[in-house]
Amino acid sequence: EASTADNALYDITGIVVRNRADGYQSRFQNYVVTVDGVECARGDANGKQGYLEIPCKKRGRTVRLQLLSNDHLNLQYIGVEGTKAPLAPRSP
Repeated sequence: EASTADNALYDITGIVVRNRADGYQSRFQNYVVTVDGVECARGDANGKQGYLEIPCKKRGRTVRLQLLSNDHLNLQYIGVEGTKAPLAPRSP
């Protein structure tokens, strides 16, 4: 789980994950991705080596990648893609 350092809202477009390459790749299987507790992606990485791009279109502050079938998650990289959400106009 990771939260924005500036506590701002972001329009998230995807998650990039790189599974470890030095063993135990098969641990990265069924997963769910949530943004601020709301599911945005679910799938089976099937132990894929290299980079896996997971589309996820949500606005929020906290992204969580959780395995559903294993209690060990050993990744070499995880990144969140997106842009800072525009500020809402102020009421007069």
